[in-house]
Amino acid sequence: MKPIENGVAQSILDFASEREASLIVIGSHRAKALERLVLGSVSEAVLHKSTIPLLIVPRSRE
Repeated sequence: MKPIENGVAQSILDFASEREASLIVIGSHRAKALERLVLGSVSEAVLHKSTIPLLIVPRSRE
């Protein structure tokens, strides 16, 4: 995981935890494999770290 995505993912998890959220809903922009390798994925980082159920919503194809 990249440092920036870890910081953002941890901020999302902290926010959800502080509010005792029962679900985290996060968007995904469907990055290509190379982009994900280079840039990382916040939704992926949240997925791997969260103990709260997570719903990842894909971006519309419009």
